[in-house]
Amino acid sequence: MLISGSIVRLKGKIIRDKFLLENYLQKHPEELSQYNNFNLNKLSWIYVSLPIILTFSLIAYAETERKRKHLMLMREKKDYSITALRNYVLTNLKKGYTKQQIRNALMKYNYGHEQIDEALGK
Repeated sequence: MLISGSIVRLKGKIIRDKFLLENYLQKHPEELSQYNNFNLNKLSWIYVSLPIILTFSLIAYAETERKRKHLMLMREKKDYSITALRNYVLTNLKKGYTKQQIRNALMKYNYGHEQIDEALGK
């Protein structure tokens, strides 16, 4: 049955007091069977799960945005690095160094084969 202090909604009215609820149901006995077994705890899972779901959704969104921005920064950094290497290669080719000498110098400073090949235009 109903516990004193429980909140019950009847036809758009929220009734918090057991005494008021009993008086209302005495005047409207047809509604007694409809609301007799109403339990607010049946809806409590919604009040608990909804904030959890929203929190996880916000975290997931923030993480995907962080990863997307990180990938963009890495691409920009790679593009800048390759541009700087190409400038280095062109400058040293104009000075008379061979491609092999430039390759050896770049390998000495720990540039990868892919970066060197891309800078040399292969």
